Order: sequence, then structure tokens, then C-alpha cells
Amino acid sequence: MSDYNIRRATVHDFDGVMDIGDVYMGIDYLRHRFHIFMDDRNIRSYVYIIGKEVGFCSIALIDDGLTFLIRASRVKNGFRGQGVYGRLLKHIYAEYKDVDSIKYDAMTTDNYNCEDKKSLENAYAVMCRKTILSYRFKVEDIDPPLNMTTFPKEVNSSTMTSLFEDEKTRDTLFPEGKIIIDWVPLRLVPSNIKYILAVDTFALQSMGDNSEVSLLSERLSERPLHLVNVECVEKISNPADSFAWIKTAGLKK
Repeated sequence: MSDYNIRRATVHDFDGVMDIGDVYMGIDYLRHRFHIFMDDRNIRSYVYIIGKEVGFCSIALIDDGLTFLIRASRVKNGFRGQGVYGRLLKHIYAEYKDVDSIKYDAMTTDNYNCEDKKSLENAYAVMCRKTILSYRFKVEDIDPPLNMTTFPKEVNSSTMTSLFEDEKTRDTLFPEGKIIIDWVPLRLVPSNIKYILAVDTFALQSMGDNSEVSLLSERLSERPLHLVNVECVEKISNPADSFAWIKTAGLKK
């Protein structure tokens, strides 16, 4: 495994990275987000090359640069268990070790990885957890609501900013001070709104009888068959399916 190269990913790596395979059980977002990652100045992506792309990882600086977030990591089948991912992460941490703004190192995982990899508990603390419900349907099979006056309203940047500034509503919806959107744990700061209201995300809000706001965020895939991840933003008492982990960043060691 000595003949390898790690470098920044470019748009020309798209096909090779897609060939690594789906690692999210049929709901992999990378095909739809790859070029967005390439264009985002707060995200750097890396590929591990052994003649071709066999490993990939993206790093996003979120929360005004406070948080170093690992995203979309994967290693091609046949190369797993050989230290590829470890060497890729070591290279990436070295690239970021002099970024003074970073205070936290975060990642998200599902409950299966959480239960299988108890070593996570030794390095990270659980930041928050939530349930993600996935639906597959055809658009033409969806009936329009009969009463549009009670239909949830679309959320735009101005609405989200106002929600963040409303302390009572914000603390009710986000008691942990964070929201997980598309597997990304985000602090409630204006710079994160572009990730909450991403180009392929449709967010809705509704008012309850007590005038409290509910929020749903949906990520739409390609038409006409949609895969929608409905991310219910509310405090839940039972263990959820998505876990966000965080630790104090050790990048400067």
C-alpha cells in the first residue's frame, strides 16, 4: 500500500468518486452535492489514489469556522481495512492544523455505527440526536392539500433569520442550540443558513394552536421519483437514528 497519492479533489474526479460506491444504503447524497462541495469555499474534498480514486472525504468548516466537520467519507470495497481511511484523515488533519478558528471536531453517524463502534464514546461526546424518516414516491401521486390556509409555509432566509432571533421559539425548537440538516449539525448562526436552506432542500414551517412554530426540512432528489428525507426538528425523548458527535479539536497537536 506504499504506492498511493492523496490530493485535493477536483470536478474531474466526479466519475471516479461515484465509482467508489453508495455508502448510505440507497440515500447517498454525494452525487447531488459533489459539485456544490467543489464550489463552496468552506469545503475541501480529498481523494486517495491508488491508480484510481479509492477513498474520498470532504471537510466543511461551519459555525463561523469554529467546527471542523467530516462529511461523505468512503473507501472503495476491496480497499477497506487496509489503513486507507486512517492515512487519508491523517493527511487532512495536517492540512488544517494551522487554522486557528477551529475549536471543535464533529461528525455524524447513524445508530448502527453508534452501537457498533463504542470507541466513538472514548473520543467524542454526543452533541445531539434526531430521527430521519425517508419516503420514496412519485410526484403525481401526491394530492394537493384541501385547505391551503393551514398548509405549512415555505421558509426563506429572512424567515430563518427571524426564527433564530426569536429566543422563545428558537429554544423550543432547538433546545440543544443546534439543528441537524442533511446529516450536518449546525449552530444557530446566520452563516449556517445557506446550509439549512440549501439549493436542493425545501423547508416548511407551520403554526400550532398555541402559536408555536414547527419546522420540517426536506431534501429532494431527481424528478419524477423523489426520495425525501423528512427531518423532524423537535425535542424527542426516545433514542433516534442519527447521532451528531463532537469533541474539542486536537488539530494543533
